[in-house]
Amino acid sequence: MPGRLVADHRIALFYECRGVNPKTVAALAATDFWAARTALLEMQLCDPARLDATHPRSLGGRPLWAWQAGALSADLHAAARSALAGVEGAAPRWYRLTDQARNLLAGRYRGGGEESTGALRLALTPAALRRLGDRLGGATSLPIAVEDITFHGFRTGIGLVVVLVSLAPGDGGVDADALVEAMPMLADDRRDPCLFFGDGTPAPDRRFQFGAVVDALLAGTGLALERRHRIHSYATLLFQDDLPEDEARDLAHRLSRHYSLAYTPPSDHDGTELLQPFANVLHAGNLEGAATIVTLGSGTTAMPIEFLRDWLSTALRPSYLPIHLLAYHEHLALLDLAQAGAVEIDVDRFSDDELDRLRLLSARFLAFRLRYRIAQPSRITMHNQFYEALQRALGTQALSQKVGRDVAEVEFRLTQIMRDRQAKAEVAAAEAAEALRKLEEQRQKARRHTWSFYGPFAAACVAFVTMLNFSEKLKGLGIEFFVWKQWLGKDGPSDDHKFYLSCVMAGLSVVFAGIAYMFARTHEHNMSHVVSEAEEEAKKEIIFEAGHKPHDRHERKDEAHEGERTRDGDRDRQTVEELDAGERDKQKSPTVRRT
Repeated sequence: MPGRLVADHRIALFYECRGVNPKTVAALAATDFWAARTALLEMQLCDPARLDATHPRSLGGRPLWAWQAGALSADLHAAARSALAGVEGAAPRWYRLTDQARNLLAGRYRGGGEESTGALRLALTPAALRRLGDRLGGATSLPIAVEDITFHGFRTGIGLVVVLVSLAPGDGGVDADALVEAMPMLADDRRDPCLFFGDGTPAPDRRFQFGAVVDALLAGTGLALERRHRIHSYATLLFQDDLPEDEARDLAHRLSRHYSLAYTPPSDHDGTELLQPFANVLHAGNLEGAATIVTLGSGTTAMPIEFLRDWLSTALRPSYLPIHLLAYHEHLALLDLAQAGAVEIDVDRFSDDELDRLRLLSARFLAFRLRYRIAQPSRITMHNQFYEALQRALGTQALSQKVGRDVAEVEFRLTQIMRDRQAKAEVAAAEAAEALRKLEEQRQKARRHTWSFYGPFAAACVAFVTMLNFSEKLKGLGIEFFVWKQWLGKDGPSDDHKFYLSCVMAGLSVVFAGIAYMFARTHEHNMSHVVSEAEEEAKKEIIFEAGHKPHDRHERKDEAHEGERTRDGDRDRQTVEELDAGERDKQKSPTVRRT
């Protein structure tokens, strides 16, 4: 592809991190130059003297990040704006690198003073230089500028650090082929580091990647940067002159796939989602990244439109970059949920930890769908088409269906497990209640047996003593009746009647003992009925709370078993009716054969 000059461009690199929560976000807000000094000095981004508190322009206590309101398009729906709010609140705000921190990447603090000691540059590989030929005029590296670095935290625990860069243009702009060669080097941390400060060709130990810079800026916050090696990207290129359609498609395909000039992709660009809302605007999306090609239209194929000239400030920053951020976060969150369901568990015997993990998976998926599954992010058709194209390119719908099926299966399995556990708990509770009932019944029997045994004996003793005292009282009162005169006499019972008096008192004692025994047995019979009624009421209460009809405690009732029992009952009734009919036939018959 022949070289084309790019009037302006931006390249967004998306770095993923995990562990986003209010604690880590608060630590990010409190991060200053002094907290990140170890990483900054190790990468030689800052002179040690500038971090000293005695320096007249010390950077030690200055913050690295600032909590600022995001500049979003008014066309974005409230759901999209709320999803971009982060963990701090409902307002669309995020953390942005401070001006002093951005000066680190401009090389301004590498020396003792504020003067620059060399701009940041991108070193091209020898193979890339050979493919570019003399288009760079003999240069082996390209100046690169960090336009902005922002941190976006989501309640899913995912954070995205967006590094927005551009290659410094030369006379008339940057060659498009140079961007094609630079993209794989920027978006692949497996390659040799390609960034350095100054001119010339520095030693390999003086080079670094943007991933190391992001690590230094997040030092001490507890946020862990994901090392996926390949970095998702979004490139936006503006051309002053018209670009043939086949060249525009090939360029967008290469930038979104991170293909250098060494690759020869097919002409149909199979697998790439291409969207062209206007004749001079082309979007391309892939799993590796996305690209937008805008031609300002100086010829006859496209009409010059004023807003296209300000595309980077009026369309990219407030609309397309936030929409891309939402789509990529949605992809990452669904991917995490899909991989979280791939756990090795014993499906026949779940532990409590495994159940808690599955419940958490269901809760996470529900929370994600309610907050981050956005139907349409914008009121503008082009924005929604761009969002849907990114979803298709990232495979979001397939991931959502996979996670949805997994969660549905998890919910079904959890319901079965909880139902089985509830049934076992009911059986165990019924068995425990039965054991307690039997134990209480034994105690009641023991108490009733004790009362039945000792009650009559105590009644007999009381009756004997009472009769003896009664006889003595009669004598003291001087009451004389015939019987008493004969048996008691004036001086008490005579020797002849003592035996008869003892027999009378013993008989009366036996009578009283019998009456006491009858009362004890009556009380025991009444108590047994009370216990039986209380037991039946308790069983009915347990059955009612369990939501089942009365059934044996060892029997499981579900729809399948109920159907089987219904069929068995029908067969039993049919058999009984047949037997009854046979018996009636036998009764009507005059003779019955006996066997």
